[in-house]
Amino acid sequence: EKCREDFSAYEKQLDTCLTSFVDQCERGCTAIKSNVECLSVGTANVVDKVKADLLSDLQEAQIKIHDESTGLIQENKQSMGQLADESDSVLQSMAQHYNRSVDALVGEVNSITTTTIEDLSAVSNGTAHLASSCHAHENQQKHSLTTTHRDIEQFYGNLRQEVARLEELETRCLNQEYAVYNPSGNTPVRADYRYPRTLAATSPHERILSRFRAMRQNSNEDDCIVIENEGEGRSDTESSASEDSAIFAAPSPPTDDTSSNRNHRASNHNHRSSNHNQSANNLNHVASNQNHNGPIVKCTSETDIYFRRRQQDQQGKENTANSLSRNASFKKPSKLPAPASHKKPLYERNSDN
Repeated sequence: EKCREDFSAYEKQLDTCLTSFVDQCERGCTAIKSNVECLSVGTANVVDKVKADLLSDLQEAQIKIHDESTGLIQENKQSMGQLADESDSVLQSMAQHYNRSVDALVGEVNSITTTTIEDLSAVSNGTAHLASSCHAHENQQKHSLTTTHRDIEQFYGNLRQEVARLEELETRCLNQEYAVYNPSGNTPVRADYRYPRTLAATSPHERILSRFRAMRQNSNEDDCIVIENEGEGRSDTESSASEDSAIFAAPSPPTDDTSSNRNHRASNHNHRSSNHNQSANNLNHVASNQNHNGPIVKCTSETDIYFRRRQQDQQGKENTANSLSRNASFKKPSKLPAPASHKKPLYERNSDN
């Protein structure tokens, strides 16, 4: 029961609260409605005023924009007209200048083309003439080379034949006519030996030596080659007196028969070599024009020649001494030259004997 009483009391309080809340809400809604109606009327008035102001501003702006646009259009028309006039004048001047430049360029190109054609024609003619000259010169050189080659082959063939003949003659003379003398112990048969009776006139040996020394002192000896060992003595040209001075004397002239045979062989050899000399005349003439001012190169000095000749003579004497030592039967030694001296000329071997 107490709860019911409490519940009823609470219910009454709730009803009073709800009733007062409803009354307050109705009063608030009435005030809000009145306020909203007042606000809507003020808003309508403000909107009408703003609309009127906006329309007036828009009309003024439209009028102002129209006036400014009209002025700008007029100014643009004037500037465009001026620009068009200036562009027309510039284009006309450029067209005239271009036409004049093109005309001048065409004239220059035509003149250059004409000159180039003339130059090419001259070059072509010169090249053709030069080519024909080169072909002719080449054919001439080929013919000359062929002729020279044929003459050289013929000359070398004749030279080889002559060398073979001379070698055969030398071999036959050394093996048959100049064989080593073997004494038989019999009395030799009498024979008529012919020796040269006249000798070549020459200066005294001392005068020749003094002349040679003076010539060596006045000449450049850089191109001379002197061969001399420590164990060997000085050559005959370096000493004032020599025991073997007769070795360097000029040989006696050959007899008439020998000289006639030699002259005949030399004439044949010169006749055979004349063809080669004639064929190589042009080459020698060119080489002489290039080298006629050059110095004469001396490959071997005369002292070296004399030294070699004396060395050959000493080898011949050594061979003679060896042959004497081998022949211990007290036989008479041979007067013929030693086999090692077969390379010496015949007149030197005759002078040694």
